[in-house]
Amino acid sequence: KMDWTKKIRFIFGIFRGTSVATAKGRVQLRAAENTGILAEKGIGLQIDDLALTGESYGTTRGTVDLGFSLTSAVPAFIEIIYYPASKVEFYVNDVLKGTISGTASQLPGTGSVIYMMESLQNLAATACQQTLLQPKLWRER
Repeated sequence: KMDWTKKIRFIFGIFRGTSVATAKGRVQLRAAENTGILAEKGIGLQIDDLALTGESYGTTRGTVDLGFSLTSAVPAFIEIIYYPASKVEFYVNDVLKGTISGTASQLPGTGSVIYMMESLQNLAATACQQTLLQPKLWRER
């Protein structure tokens, strides 16, 4: 169970084998066992083809363009830091690339079951590979 009243750091590496324009990937911590855009409390990363977008959902959904695109077959290292009832920061290769604040960053309560989800939807017949590397979740005590 997740205590959203504590600072959380979600760290992982990600890479795509090739660029596929219709491919949408996600890596998320979320309160429901499903895939797709966040529609319940959670934080994560959306990957459209190779472009990265940060996302969070508190009482509404918020996104931030991270201004970074993956290079095919080259890993990027992601750190998402959740500050309770304040903000969510998104780092790519140790550089702050975006922040979400307001209601999208205010994840209420404690005791939520949380799922770590990694997904890839590819609407083309072209082969596409996405790999999640060494995910870690650190929570303030």
